[in-house]
Amino acid sequence: MSSSTLRVKFQAAYHCSVFNWLRERRLEVAHQRLARGWSVQQAADFVGYRHATNFATAFRARYGVAPSQRG
Repeated sequence: MSSSTLRVKFQAAYHCSVFNWLRERRLEVAHQRLARGWSVQQAADFVGYRHATNFATAFRARYGVAPSQRG
């Protein structure tokens, strides 16, 4: 299957891009870890963010609060 075919089929099935779907899953996992008492840096590292600031920006955009305010 070509990458363009995969993109089209994924969009049809999930109503979002692969990138957006993956970002949502990563943020959901990070949210769960923060609720368990993990630090922002630990949660960011666990879900694959190299920089906590990029993670915090994505988290704030998704949940409306800074990750340090969750947990």
